[in-house]
Amino acid sequence: SHSHTLPHTHSLPHSLTRKMAEEEEEVAAVAEAEVAAPDMQPEQTAATTATAMEGAATTATMETAASAAPTENGAVEKPAAEGEEKKPSEAPTAEARPKATAKAVKAKAKAPESGGITNGECCLIVVLVTAMLGAILAILYAVDAPLPWSLIGLGPPEWELSPSTWEAQTAGKEVFVKFYAPWCGHCKAMAKDWDKLHGDYANSTDILIAKVDCIGAGKKLCTEAGVRGFPTLKYGDPSDIKGMSDYKGGRSYKALSEFAAANLGSRCAPDKLDLCTEDEKVEIKRLLSLGPQKLQEMIDEKVAAIKAKEAEFTAVTEDLTAQYNKAQTDKDEAKAKLKEPLGLAKAVMREKNTPTKSPEAAEGTAEL
Repeated sequence: SHSHTLPHTHSLPHSLTRKMAEEEEEVAAVAEAEVAAPDMQPEQTAATTATAMEGAATTATMETAASAAPTENGAVEKPAAEGEEKKPSEAPTAEARPKATAKAVKAKAKAPESGGITNGECCLIVVLVTAMLGAILAILYAVDAPLPWSLIGLGPPEWELSPSTWEAQTAGKEVFVKFYAPWCGHCKAMAKDWDKLHGDYANSTDILIAKVDCIGAGKKLCTEAGVRGFPTLKYGDPSDIKGMSDYKGGRSYKALSEFAAANLGSRCAPDKLDLCTEDEKVEIKRLLSLGPQKLQEMIDEKVAAIKAKEAEFTAVTEDLTAQYNKAQTDKDEAKAKLKEPLGLAKAVMREKNTPTKSPEAAEGTAEL
């Protein structure tokens, strides 16, 4: 028989205890991360698994070394619970070690790697890009860039013209245009009838029913057309906006429709001789016989004559305006001079026509 000697108590070093506590906290954190970020790329999973295996192996080695501290007789013991005798400790079995390692590896394999773009960062990028695009569109819209704004719900319809769209929209067509102001009551009253008229010719290849906002983007066009009141309706050749004719008829749909049917559409032209009278055909033949330079000189002469007439009209208008202003001033001054003695005369007349007077009033009149 041999005597049984109680082994000396060997507690784990403080550093190892702390290491094991940190390892347990890390495993718990990884388990929580698995719930928060379940999707991982294969490369992330492989790298995380390798890291977890290294950490688990190191911890298992340290645990084994600490728990296998020899006693005086060379036996390997593990710490006994408080109040119990210590028994010789046994080395961790081959089955126990893989289970602990596998558990740590499984938990660490689910931990996401840092360095990628998070969902929050993606949202921030989308917001910034959207804001930049919005700012660019706002600038382009402010400068009246020739873009199809109506297709994206911005700006007026295509048939509301501006300087940037006038030429493209009116090319090869005869136009009937309403120049208006958004606040104009008469403009609002005829808006439905004008829109209906536009619908009648929406698919026409040679007639355009259009409108121009003289307060907004079309202000320059209204100035060029000589618009002085709202609404102003003009028709004719859009290439000569100053030479377009004024419409003087009614503003109902019936009146507008009848006028458009009778006065708009294909006209006599070199490529439409079937619409020309005999006199017009003769004139076209004469013009075609002229050389380019001679024809241009004739055009310039006619344009200059029109401008001279416009200047003459403007001068007469300005002279009449000056005369009117002078007459208005003379009238106001004369009225002011006549009103002073007239006021006194009326006061005296009221005094004379008063039937009864107080003693004080009668005394005052006698002194005068």
